[in-house]
Amino acid sequence: MSSELKDIVLEKDAFEETEIVVSEEQQQPDRPDLVEIGTFFDSLAIPDSLTHIAETNQISLPWEELARLLESLLDEQFTAMKDKVQDEETQKVIEGLCSKIIHHVHEHANCPFTIQRLCELIIQPKKYYKMYIKYLRAVDKVLSVTSYWQDFPSTEEKDGATFGVELEAHSFKDAT
Repeated sequence: MSSELKDIVLEKDAFEETEIVVSEEQQQPDRPDLVEIGTFFDSLAIPDSLTHIAETNQISLPWEELARLLESLLDEQFTAMKDKVQDEETQKVIEGLCSKIIHHVHEHANCPFTIQRLCELIIQPKKYYKMYIKYLRAVDKVLSVTSYWQDFPSTEEKDGATFGVELEAHSFKDAT
């Protein structure tokens, strides 16, 4: 066997054990856009207010303040990953997505309807995505909404904090 081969995968069937040799090139297709998030976000400080929104869908900050917090944390994430992307084309795509995400944050006049999901993604990106570019696309999509959180009546108010959003029931059955 040559020294180029990195891993051996054992494959078992009902009658015999077959040894299949897999090179590193066969394991990882050439995809420079697939940069893992890894531990790069672990050291970033997560504001308690974002964690609270992610867990409860309660918003106690004005949108302007919340937008600044989101922008700051997103910018820290972008900076943490900037040097990890080696491919020039992928860097351009990621920079474009980052600019688009920040633009979406500034574009909203009020808190987007998807604020809870946005906070979930931002505070625990590795829980949902392994690859950085897929995470960025998810954040972009969540911020692309045009409905605002305030457009939907809340289910309960207590001490000035709003709990949840009440949606109308919908049936997909024919009206015949």
